[in-house]
Amino acid sequence: MVVQRRSTTSTFLKLPPQLRHRCTVRRGMTTLGRHWVAGTSSDLRTALKSREFMAIWLAGVQSVLGDQIARIALALLVFGRTGSAALTALTYALTMLPNIIGGLVLARLADRFPRRTVMIACDLTRMVLVAAMAWPGLSLPALASLVVAAQLLKAPFDGAQSASVNEVLTGRAYPAGDELRQLSAQVAGLIGFGAGGLIVVAIGPQTALLVNAVTFGVSAVLLRAGVAARPAPHSSDSATAGGRPSPWKVLGGWAVLAKDSRLPVLLGAACLAGLSTVVPEGLAAPWVAESHAPTAMVGVVMAADPVGFVLGGLVLRRLSMETRLKVFGALVVATNLLLVPYLVHPPLWVAMLLVTGSAMCSSYMITASPTFNRLVPNSVRGQAAGFARSAITAAQGAGVAVGGVLAQGLGSAAFAIGAMSAVGTVIAAVIAVSWARVAEPVKIAAMVTA
Repeated sequence: MVVQRRSTTSTFLKLPPQLRHRCTVRRGMTTLGRHWVAGTSSDLRTALKSREFMAIWLAGVQSVLGDQIARIALALLVFGRTGSAALTALTYALTMLPNIIGGLVLARLADRFPRRTVMIACDLTRMVLVAAMAWPGLSLPALASLVVAAQLLKAPFDGAQSASVNEVLTGRAYPAGDELRQLSAQVAGLIGFGAGGLIVVAIGPQTALLVNAVTFGVSAVLLRAGVAARPAPHSSDSATAGGRPSPWKVLGGWAVLAKDSRLPVLLGAACLAGLSTVVPEGLAAPWVAESHAPTAMVGVVMAADPVGFVLGGLVLRRLSMETRLKVFGALVVATNLLLVPYLVHPPLWVAMLLVTGSAMCSSYMITASPTFNRLVPNSVRGQAAGFARSAITAAQGAGVAVGGVLAQGLGSAAFAIGAMSAVGTVIAAVIAVSWARVAEPVKIAAMVTA
């Protein structure tokens, strides 16, 4: 339970809306401005005091680092054995695309079994599968099969992990903790991307895969030691969920999302963020070549997205949840609009600023994630989270694929990025209008921070 800093908070919130507004205007603050603003240092300290959250957080961060190293190791391993850029790209795609199927079919495991058990079982199984990838002389079909099998387990793990954070943190500590998880994942991805290549070259692809296998084992140990055992959600919330699950849930959870008009809007915004930010990253190499910049700039360009996201997240943490929900639609539009100038092929430094600014705006995801999770009933939260992760992955994959085709057909990666961003801006405007119609910032903010 989160302790309020001021005893006057509850009294203030019980005042009539008119008096609350007058009091707020006089102080020059928002309604919740001086009262335990979500995402403050105090909220974060409350989250970090939770042993269970610390276990989930640390397990996740080191797993992200291991996954980044493994992706590079697989790419170098396949390219070194075949010399084929196509097979290398296909192998890289296999580290993401199976998540779509996993989210549609396996995400429901996060709600059918105890979530800690699901996470540990997925980690231990992936540890074995990734260790097997390091076997010398393993055929490429066998390697691909192991990659697919390991990635299929990501959806139920992610679903159980997201739902577990919602169970172990209460009040305003939850959005603060969820923000920390997202920002840490971006930083870990940035570190893994920057240092992963050097690590793989230094120790070799097979050894790097074994390192990733170890991270899954460490994650399982942390979760077993730090997270308390809880019953399966369906056994404790069956009455709330309405009894037996619908057959449609086998296909992922869209039936769950369709029951609340706010959820599809949030998911659409999340998918658009993934699509918008991944296209410049996926076309970084041809774009840098068009700009006649050094090849080394490719890594710098790809790093602009996580850097911008972290900076944007730090800014949003200073705002109340209510304010974040009010500017949510504007940030969705700005994320795409900032990349439209790519149509005129701006100078490299300008383009870098645009990517960073777009990524900063896309940090609205740290608002969308806890809001989405709070709005979904606990009994189906793991499945809904897994479905959402899969939808975002699908959007990212589709965005890169379409962007690549456009760049090839138009003969310009920059123009392709700008064109897709223009279309994205139109979609973002529709999402922003839809959000304005269904959102109730005060009510949702109270629910998220309850």
